[in-house]
Parts: sequence; structure tokens; C-alpha cells
Amino acid sequence: MLTVCLGLAVLLIMSFYLFNRDFFSISFLLLLGYFISSIFAVFNTQKWGIDIYWLSMVIWFLGWIAFILGELFIKKLVYRNKWCYKQESVEFGEIKVQSFVVITFIILNILITFLLYREVIKIANIGGVLDNGLIARYKENALDNSMSGVVIQLLKITKGSAYVCTAIFCNNIIAGKKNKKYIIGQSLLLISGFIYCTQCIIKGGRFNVIAYIVSILFYSFFILQYTHSWGYKVLMKTFIKIVMIAMVIVYAFWFYKEVVGRTSNAIFFDYISQYVGGPYELFNQYVKNGAIVNGNETFAGLIESMNKILGTNISNLGYHEFRFTSTGIMLGNAYSGIRNYYADYGLFGVGISCFFYAAFFSIIFCQLAKTQNIYRNFFKFVFLGSIMYCLLFHFFSDYFIARISMGYIIELLVMYICYEFIVRIKFKFGKD
Repeated sequence: MLTVCLGLAVLLIMSFYLFNRDFFSISFLLLLGYFISSIFAVFNTQKWGIDIYWLSMVIWFLGWIAFILGELFIKKLVYRNKWCYKQESVEFGEIKVQSFVVITFIILNILITFLLYREVIKIANIGGVLDNGLIARYKENALDNSMSGVVIQLLKITKGSAYVCTAIFCNNIIAGKKNKKYIIGQSLLLISGFIYCTQCIIKGGRFNVIAYIVSILFYSFFILQYTHSWGYKVLMKTFIKIVMIAMVIVYAFWFYKEVVGRTSNAIFFDYISQYVGGPYELFNQYVKNGAIVNGNETFAGLIESMNKILGTNISNLGYHEFRFTSTGIMLGNAYSGIRNYYADYGLFGVGISCFFYAAFFSIIFCQLAKTQNIYRNFFKFVFLGSIMYCLLFHFFSDYFIARISMGYIIELLVMYICYEFIVRIKFKFGKD
């Protein structure tokens, strides 16, 4: 496992220098997630009885190199290394929004939260009130009892408005005025994001909150780089703050486990290790022993939608099986996104899938970085921020390709409608 970790460190450094020392380059973010995961796996090598199979190493390094090549192909060949707009002054400034539109969305999102809470209570109380908490009961009963379809669709409004408003907030704080009064006024844009996080917690979802925080970091860092001709350097003081915030989030993730029904008795480090480092051993076991249940994994969400709409019965596997270590410790069911490609298409599929995965993200990134006026593509900027977590947490699972479905397409459509109402459409009242 130490060999994997060291080899990954070399690839991480290589990607950092290949792509203009950009912390938010596509391959660097993805490899960073895998590297952090490998560190936890190394620390638990003896405890979990990890014995890395040679084929597992081949698959991992094939996928990682393909990710780098995918970004390299777009930035170095397609854009001929001119993938960002370098000029001292770019068209960048405050995005002015109408306060009453933002407040309308806030009121609507509060009402949606109330409807969500009623649904959670209804599902949680199926079978009678038990001793465990409301959210834990809801998550247990939700496996067999679905939420109202209307509420499910309404929740997309909160998510869409949250990401749009957050992107505008990050833009305005960096590109607009720097006085305290202005910043407080702009904070109105963050309320929908706070409501969205509240909804995630009510549903027992911790990961979506982390994904939202990742988007804030991306929006902020991208704008800083864009306005500094891609020469912005993160100060050590800022880096330390980010690390401290990350540690608080990780602790909150562990602390909240009882509320969402996670009954693990593991101490803090062991619990986080199982989540973060577990995918290596789980995938290693999968390569050695094969799958317990079979089905299409790469396009699981799309196939599920096809089955519902067309009435087909194509086998798909949206969730993986749980496994234990050789020493009897339950690690969970997160095998990394690479498992999906290998399970469906073998070694060739790993290389091709990882290459095009990185190429897709890189194309959108370069289109934004290349433009002289980012506001012409601002929705694309919002969208990219909303999926950046898929790179950082690819070591855990594929949260992008496997998630593509009719529901996700509707979610993007709703996000675009929110964008139009908040940014593009201007309402006028009274007579001219």
C-alpha cells in the first residue's frame, strides 16, 4: 500500500507542475482525493490486513494516468497550452440582482423546508415512534417508503437557487466593493445556501453539505485566479484557515453520525479512516474475489430512468455490496469510481472512461478560463462548481456519470430556470 501512496504522490506533483501549478486543475483535485485516501489506508495496513493485489495496482495507475492524459489532451493539444485568458484587466465586476427576487426565493425555500420536515416526520413515524432519533428513523423507513414526488421536485428549487446565489456571492465579494456594509448586504445571497444545507441535514445527508462547501471554495478560487491572470498564489495564512475549516467539517461529519443512524462505536480516527481509506481495500477485495451482485454500474442512474420510462428491465447496480476486512472490520460499500468502469468494461474501459471524464471537466474549465467575459458563460460556471466535488471524492465513488438520470436532467433544468430569474430577468414595477 505504501508503494501505491508514493507512486500517487509522484503523479500528484507531476500534475501540479504540468498544469500551471493550479490547485484546482482537474487531475490535481482528483489525485489529491485519492492521495489523502491512500494515506489513511497506509496507516491501517496492518489493522485491516491489507495485501494489495498486483492487478489492483495496474487498474489504479492506469486510471490515474488516463485522468492526467485527458486533461493534458484538452489543455495542451486542443487549446495548445493557451487555455486561460491572461491579461491585466478583464471584464469582471459585480453581478447586480434584485433583492425582492432573492427574498422571494428565500421565502419559497423556507416553505419547501417546512413541507420537507412534514414528510420526514410522516415517514419517520411509520411503524410507531421508537427510541432512536427522528432523522435516524426517517433514514431507516425511507428505504421502503418514498417521499412525496412534489416535495422531491420542489427540493430542486432550493438546490438550484442555493448554487446560483452562492456563485454570485463569491463573485461580488471578490470583484465588488470591500467595505463591511457591502459584504453584509451581499450575505443575503447565502441564506438560500444555508436553507439548502438545513434540508440536507433534515434528510440525514452529510455529504451534500460538504459538496456545497467545495463549490464555495471553487467559485472563490477560480474568480481569484481569473482576476489575477492565473497568477494568484494562496497565502500560507489562507491555506491554514482552509485546513482548519476542513478539520472542523470532518469532526462535524463524525459527530453527526449518531443523529443519522450510524451506530458505529469506532473512535474518531478509526471512523474517518474507514470512510476515507476504505475504498482501497474494498476495491482490492473486489478485484480479487469479484462482485457479489452484478449489474450495470457506470450508467446506473440512466438505466434506472430507462427502466421506469420505457418499462425495460435492464439490470443496474446503483449501490455496491458491503464488505469486511480480513481482520473482521466492516469498511462499508465505497469502492471508488474506478470500480464502475472496471466492472462494466474491464481495463480498456478504465482507461477510456477516466480519459473522457477528465476531458469533459477540462473542456468546461478551459471554456470558462479562456473567455474574456465570464458573465456570458456564468451558468456554466455555476454548473461546474456544483459538480467539482465529483473530482475530489472520486476516490469514494463516481458521483457524476452514475448519477446522470432523468431526475438529474430536471435538476439542471430547474437550476437554469433559477439562474434566469435571479440573474437574467429584470422585473419592472410601476409606470416608466
